[in-house]
Amino acid sequence: MQTPYKSVTLEIVEEVVALCKKHTIANGGMLEIYDDPGGINRIMVIINGISEGKLEKLNPIGAFFCNYTAPGVISIDENPQHDETEDKKIYREIVKKTIDELLTGKFPNISNFRLD
Repeated sequence: MQTPYKSVTLEIVEEVVALCKKHTIANGGMLEIYDDPGGINRIMVIINGISEGKLEKLNPIGAFFCNYTAPGVISIDENPQHDETEDKKIYREIVKKTIDELLTGKFPNISNFRLD
């Protein structure tokens, strides 16, 4: 279930997405970006995990969504009614920290994503 995490302007969402695009796997980073094929400006950002100092390309630890629940809203998958593992809680915190740092205009330090 997607829940809103931050509400910002559409311009700030565009800045966050632009920063994320600089750090995609294709550019040597750890993110995958998926635009809505319907052209509605909804974007999903997947954060891949780092283990033993190496990027694990198909090891998503979390994702966040821009403009899915409403324009200018950055949302995350969260459903507190379900039992969760400690790993899921940790990964969600990583996603939240990533969003917070991206909103300041910085890309988070890669060491924030270590899984080992």
